[in-house]
This record gives sequence, C-alpha cells and structure tokens, in this order.
Amino acid sequence: MKKGISLIYKLKPLDFREAFFYIYNLIFMRVVKYIIAILAFIIVGFFIQKSFMEFSYAMVKTDNVIFENRLVSKQFYSNLLFSLAIGAVPILYLIIRKITKIHFFYKGVIAVGLLIGTGIISWLLRVFYINRELKFLSSVDFLAETKLTYPINEFYFEYFLFLGFVVGTLVSILIFRIKKKTT
Repeated sequence: MKKGISLIYKLKPLDFREAFFYIYNLIFMRVVKYIIAILAFIIVGFFIQKSFMEFSYAMVKTDNVIFENRLVSKQFYSNLLFSLAIGAVPILYLIIRKITKIHFFYKGVIAVGLLIGTGIISWLLRVFYINRELKFLSSVDFLAETKLTYPINEFYFEYFLFLGFVVGTLVSILIFRIKKKTT
C-alpha cells in the first residue's frame, strides 16, 4: 500500500506534459504517414492513369462502333477522379483498420488484397457490360450508311474502380468483424 502512495507523490507536473507531447507526437506521426501515403497514391494514380485508360479502351471490342469524345472537359475530371480513387486506398485501409482493429501483416495484407481485388473486379465487370452493349448495338441491322457511335465519356471506368474499392472495404470490415466475434 505504501509503495503505491509513494509512486503518486513521485510524479512531477513535467511528467504529465511529457506524456501529453509523447502521445501527441505518436498521433501526429500517424497522421503524417497517412497523408504522405495518400499523396503518394494520388501521384502514382496520376502517372498510371493514361496507361490504365488505354488498357481499358483496348479491352473494349469495337466491331462496327466508332467512339466519339463529346466533352473534352470531362476528360480532365476523369483523370482527376481516377487519381483520387487510387489515392483513396490508404483512407479506406485506415477505415478498415480502425473498425476491425487489425494489424498490417497478415490480416492487413488480406484486407488490402480484398479492397484492390474488388476494385479490379468491378472495373472488369464494367468492361464486360460495355462489350455486351456494343455487341448488341453492332448486331442490330441498320442502314448500310449508318455509323454507330458510342460516347467515350460514358465509360466511367474510374467510378466503377472506386465503387469496387468501397465494396472491398465493406467486405473486409464484415469478414474481419464476423471473424473477430466468432473467435
């Protein structure tokens, strides 16, 4: 009993201040790490955006359909949204980590894999849907001089990629919350 009392009297006001700054620095450094990760992902997204879009357009089968770009301003927004969708991956991982209390090594890698995997799957489903729609359009018998056009601005690959990331976040949260409750 005396030992506990003597520990309380040994604490100095300076110790509380040092503890506060220690905790503040820990929290601040985590925030800085995530901000740096978000900015790095946005920059990577900006650089890979053109290749991603070219690859996406290459996957779309154009039999007798001509693509047209109706609005040039939408292309800037498409580039920006793709970069922001890639930059959202660290934020979505942070949401998973805070809700499920997982650590990066085993479960964190699985969570990031689910997040990116569902993003890719939703993007591929969009490519599949566009191919199906274009196949239907090219199968319809029009006049010989009629040229079918499809607006390239309505592909919305970046929206479906982001939607897949969000779905992956929700799936990861559900999997790890249910697994945590059963163990």
